[in-house]
Amino acid sequence: MPNSMTGYSEASVKKKTFQINVSLKSLNHRFFEVSSYKAPDILRAFEKDAISLLKKNFSRGRFDIFISVKTTELCKRKFVIDLQSAENFYSTLQALKKTLNLEGDISVSDLTSHIDYFISDAGEKEDEQMLKYAQEALILAIERLKKSRRKEGSHLSADIKMRMKEIGKRLKDISKLASSMPNAYAERLRKRLKKLNMGNEIDNEKISELVAITADKCDISEEISRLKIHLKNFNDIIKSDNECGKKLEFYLQEIHREINTVGSKAIKPEITENVVLIKGELEKVREQVQNIE
Repeated sequence: MPNSMTGYSEASVKKKTFQINVSLKSLNHRFFEVSSYKAPDILRAFEKDAISLLKKNFSRGRFDIFISVKTTELCKRKFVIDLQSAENFYSTLQALKKTLNLEGDISVSDLTSHIDYFISDAGEKEDEQMLKYAQEALILAIERLKKSRRKEGSHLSADIKMRMKEIGKRLKDISKLASSMPNAYAERLRKRLKKLNMGNEIDNEKISELVAITADKCDISEEISRLKIHLKNFNDIIKSDNECGKKLEFYLQEIHREINTVGSKAIKPEITENVVLIKGELEKVREQVQNIE
C-alpha cells in the first residue's frame, strides 16, 4: 500500500525534571526537504541529527519539526552574566545611538533583550540528557507520522483504484468501437463523394482504395494496446508497498499521451465522449498521485 506525503504526529517524553514534546508535519513535495526546525536554544545542536533521522525514514515530502521543553527546575537554575559580552553590547548600542542621532537612554530592558550573554549553570550532563530524550521523542513521533501517512495513503489508493477501474471500462468501450471505425470512415467518405458527384453512384473499388490509403489515420489499435499495458503496470505498482509516487506519475503521463492520440484519431462521437471522460478521471488521479510518496 503506498504512503501519502501528508501527515501529522505528536509525541512526548516525560521525566522528573522536564518534558520534551515533538510534533511533525509533512506535506507533498517532489523531493525530501525540512522547511522548518523550531526548538529551544538548548536543542539547537539537535537539528542536524533530527533531519538525518527523518531522511532515514522518508524519501519525499516537506517537513516541519517543532520541539518544546517544559521543565519544573527552570526556576531553580542560576544564571551567570558574561560581563565582557554585556559591555561590548552596551558600547555597540551607544555607537549606534551616536551615529544615527537617536534620542533616549539605553535602559536595562535594552540589555536584557540580548540573551546570549546570560549563561545557565545547567551542567553538560543535563544537556546530554535533553538531547537523548529529544531523540527518543522524535523517533516516537516519526513512527506515528508513518502510521498517519500510511492511513492517508490507503484512502488515496482506494480512490485511485476506483478511478482507474472506470478508465479501464471506458477503454474497453473504445476498443469495441474501434473495430468499426474503418467501416464508419468508408461510409462517411462514400456520402461525401456522392454529394460532390450530385448523388451519382461512386465506384466501390475506388472508395476501397481511398480507405486503404487513409486507414492508418483512424487506426487506434496500437494506442489501445499500449494503453492496456500502461494501465496494467500502473495497477501493479499501486498494489506494492514500495515508494511508487514517481513511477505512477510517469505512467500517468504515458496514459495521457496515448489517450490524446486516440482522441485526435477518433471519428466516432462515442469514442470522443469516452476519451473526454477518461481525461477527466486521469486529472483527478493525477492530483491524488502527486501526494503519494
